[in-house]
Amino acid sequence: MSGKIWCAFALLMAFCLGGCRWGGETQGDGSAQDTATVDSVIAGEQISQEEEMLEEAALSPRVDELFDDFIYTFTRARGFRNSRIHFPVVVTAIDGTVRRENSHEWNDNMSFLNGEYTTRFYASASQMSLDEDTTQVHASVEKINLQDGTMTSYDFQKMQGKWMLTACRHQHIEVSDMADFLQFYTTFSTDSVYRHESISNNLHVSMMDPEQDDQKVDGMIQRDQFSAMCPEVPEGIITNIRYDGQSYAGTPTVLMQKTGQGNGMCESFTFEKSGSGWKLVNYEN
Repeated sequence: MSGKIWCAFALLMAFCLGGCRWGGETQGDGSAQDTATVDSVIAGEQISQEEEMLEEAALSPRVDELFDDFIYTFTRARGFRNSRIHFPVVVTAIDGTVRRENSHEWNDNMSFLNGEYTTRFYASASQMSLDEDTTQVHASVEKINLQDGTMTSYDFQKMQGKWMLTACRHQHIEVSDMADFLQFYTTFSTDSVYRHESISNNLHVSMMDPEQDDQKVDGMIQRDQFSAMCPEVPEGIITNIRYDGQSYAGTPTVLMQKTGQGNGMCESFTFEKSGSGWKLVNYEN
């Protein structure tokens, strides 16, 4: 089962569980507190049932074929997650000190992957094929905090055919092989004036026309036109997954993919570096 199918499964399940919320108007005083209480109970039941269904699905060996399928389940099913952490976890602090955490010390559930979307970075189109490579035995999930300039990497190893979390490393972005790009992107994502100046004046786009339904724009546009569309760029805490041999050192191209969680949304931003610095040169939606 691919990651996309796995996400579709979760979306369908949430839709089916949410169906019980449709009905007539609430009787009684209709207080906001009562409504909030009912909603929270329903939400709790949905989460519980989602976990239960994912725990059952995780019994299949196919959950370990692609890392995408594994990590989707790992972050959402507590029982499965607890069984896939190889204690003691080797934790490297930002100052380089190393400690080993046992189960009673470890409390990071990697919930940052459960937001509205995740991001992933590629230095070339060929790196994208790694997502579908079932022979991978090592993968790192990266939590990139653009606000404080830090990065946390969660290292997974395939042990006896099963993905296991084995280590966690904290570091400053400036020592990462993505430092050059991420330092640029931090400003790009928060400063609208800088972002406008960092868009190629001949930007290639492939997207639905915001002014005409069912019409697609595929061609070159001016930066002013793109800025007027105001697409939301990822900021704050972003994510990445990398595999063995996947490096960004010295790359003149970075493709950032923004993928919605179970809603089918996928946007791609391609940046290129030249003598004038990094520029957004291609956008697809």
